[in-house]
Amino acid sequence: MESSNIEILFVTGADPHKGAPHQVMAALWFAGKGWRIRMFTAGTRYLCYTITTPLGSIPNISYPIGPSIAVKLLWQLRLLGFILRARFSRSTIFYFQGHIGTVAGFFALAGIHKSRIIYHTQDYLEPGRHPFWAFFEKSIARKSGYVICNETNRARFMKSNYQLNNLPFVIRSALPHEWPVPEFEASLRAEIFRLGGIFPDSATRLVLHIGPFSNVRCSRFVVEAMAALSDVYVLVFTGMARGSQSFRQAEEAVTAAGIEKRVVYLGDLPFDELLRYTACCDIGLLLYPDDGIGNYYQAPGRLTEYLRCGLPVVTSNFPGLELLTLKFGLGIACNPESPQDIAMAIQKINNWNIEERLGERARLKELARSEFSYEKQAWKLEEILQKIQSEL
Repeated sequence: MESSNIEILFVTGADPHKGAPHQVMAALWFAGKGWRIRMFTAGTRYLCYTITTPLGSIPNISYPIGPSIAVKLLWQLRLLGFILRARFSRSTIFYFQGHIGTVAGFFALAGIHKSRIIYHTQDYLEPGRHPFWAFFEKSIARKSGYVICNETNRARFMKSNYQLNNLPFVIRSALPHEWPVPEFEASLRAEIFRLGGIFPDSATRLVLHIGPFSNVRCSRFVVEAMAALSDVYVLVFTGMARGSQSFRQAEEAVTAAGIEKRVVYLGDLPFDELLRYTACCDIGLLLYPDDGIGNYYQAPGRLTEYLRCGLPVVTSNFPGLELLTLKFGLGIACNPESPQDIAMAIQKINNWNIEERLGERARLKELARSEFSYEKQAWKLEEILQKIQSEL
């Protein structure tokens, strides 16, 4: 059977227009390689349209998915019907990205041969944390002929926990080599300072915290670390609308730490804009608490976002992230729940002189385009499709 006769039905509970593209990256990769593909995703309203990206174009149907239970249930019912209409074609492959679509998949895929089902997760749901979703994720993972995870230790644990026959394939969450990333903009960096009412000098450093204030990002420890540092360090928050709960929590923590004059809030930015601002900062934060398998064995797409913009990272000293950080010189690993450790890590990175800093930016960008690019491991996707093609 020729690849042109195969159609991939790609399902995700993510909205392609919100946040980073990692949840739909496999679909974009397939489209760029010429495979026929359709998507069913979340969105703000019903839309039937074509997604156009640097990797390829994909027809997509989106429906709202929240916040009420009724809307979530309606999304699942619509997905159920979508799958049922497609299941009778032997050339259709069902690709589930993430656990959200597994409820509909559990019912709609009954009787479908496992060679036509792929399950891919970038947020493995460890035991006991979300029992409802874990039940359906486990069911679809065991029903699938091919399972994909984004980190090797997560994959091994997932195999044991879900009693899978084979170790999941591992494909890191990452930006492709060709994904457009902006260069440093002096005027935009000046805008960041203006927004915070800050008058910088040549020693001022912007420390970037991507995402809302949260325990899962060790945000409170970050704020306390900034309080222990000198005034040359400015903390930059993203992902929070003014007035939101996370914004209020951030303001309270910042006020308690007494660093109000050294914090900038950029708000909730579209992904391309987020990269523009990232390229104007100096240090990226990539911290997670030691609270379970998922966070202990992190493999975040945000790592390659920082690297593509030339930012060294302060990251958790857990085995996976620390090994990568040490092996490739990506920054400094530290205890993510120790403000003192975080502060020392930030200071160590800032000890580079201007030549070292410029050299490191160039080196990290090149690493992101090579060793840490999506292409480095994405060849496994085509290998999977070729195996499926031989089985159909």
